[in-house]
Amino acid sequence: MFNGTAVMRTTRVAFALIGAAGLILTLLGTPPASAGRAAPAAAAVSWSRVTPVGTNIIDDIGLARGTDGVLHVLWKTDASSNPQILDFPVSPTGTVGAPATVARFFLASDPDATVTPTGIAALWNGASQETGGTQGAFEATRPLSGGHWAMTAHVPPAQNVVWSSLTVTATTGSDGKPWSAFTGTDSLAVVHFPHGMVQLGPTNMCCVDMPGLGTDGSTGSTWVTYSSLISKHEGIFARKLLASGQPAGPATHLPGSSVGGLSVQPEQRVATTGRGHGHAGVYAAYVNGYPSPRTLLVNPLGSGTTMKVASAGGSEEIGGTALTADSGGRLVAAWFFGRGTKPALFVARSNLAATKFGAAERIPLPAGTTTVWKVYVNAQASMLDVLVLASKSGSSNNAAYWSAQVAPPA
Repeated sequence: MFNGTAVMRTTRVAFALIGAAGLILTLLGTPPASAGRAAPAAAAVSWSRVTPVGTNIIDDIGLARGTDGVLHVLWKTDASSNPQILDFPVSPTGTVGAPATVARFFLASDPDATVTPTGIAALWNGASQETGGTQGAFEATRPLSGGHWAMTAHVPPAQNVVWSSLTVTATTGSDGKPWSAFTGTDSLAVVHFPHGMVQLGPTNMCCVDMPGLGTDGSTGSTWVTYSSLISKHEGIFARKLLASGQPAGPATHLPGSSVGGLSVQPEQRVATTGRGHGHAGVYAAYVNGYPSPRTLLVNPLGSGTTMKVASAGGSEEIGGTALTADSGGRLVAAWFFGRGTKPALFVARSNLAATKFGAAERIPLPAGTTTVWKVYVNAQASMLDVLVLASKSGSSNNAAYWSAQVAPPA
């Protein structure tokens, strides 16, 4: 079926395949953590392949870590003969295990995952094989340590909301219950399980996409972020939510997320995170610059300030961005340079107050990498798990997600 969502999917592939050349935008503010490839490199890095070779270059994954230290990597297969959502476990030392089936479906979005007080929750939208084609938002859970996946919740679609989206994002609310957010043909919707699906504005317009979610560890407020390509309303927007999923106020434009009313659409979920229990703030990371993204910014949601994390020079462009928090409440950002040139991957970490970022560290990519499409990160106590969707030998047909562990930057 041809619709606005399909158009945005095609647009993202086009952005992934065609590097833009253009102006360099300089922002005033805190000096960036990295001016480019001169950042010091991490020690030797060992990469392990997670998803099969041939993974679609627009596939997003979900990450959640259990109390046993195992990182669960959620991925939706593209095989039409046996479509399913799989969980690839990565041990605390980085070993990738055999995947377990989370659920089978007729059609589903890319899943996300979040940790709740009672278990690990996988969330997605679609039509389930296991419930006779039931449509809507789904939750499957497993224990925080060991155990198996089981379908635990279903929320039917709201009026005018497309039940299957390209990607779903997830977080855990202050009540310990999971949230999911997604976009349809002409809408943005959220679900705070077990509440019903709530359709948020903007509606009946094209196009909003790539939502993110985060919960403030101090106030308990949950925020949704999203990318908009709506004429005269382009950029990254954020909106605070009530526990019911209804908006707590209007959507606000994040500073620097558009230039002259124009923006570059992100190629993965808007990187959004809280800092964990007891730590204040929800933060979003995004690029600045049009038609070429040259600067990586982090904004504390609800404020008009930004932290400049990195800048690209020359013909470089900043690709996908990721943001997470470690156990001490410090933010960790990841991004990459390179479209049509040899790519480079970087990470940087904030101070304890999350008011500025330190120097970037360059992470050596899997041997033979020619293109990086997406990056995700998840912090454990003393290590950082980094996952990249990368292609080798110049072909997007051999892409796969790879994982590695590195010491977090200073």
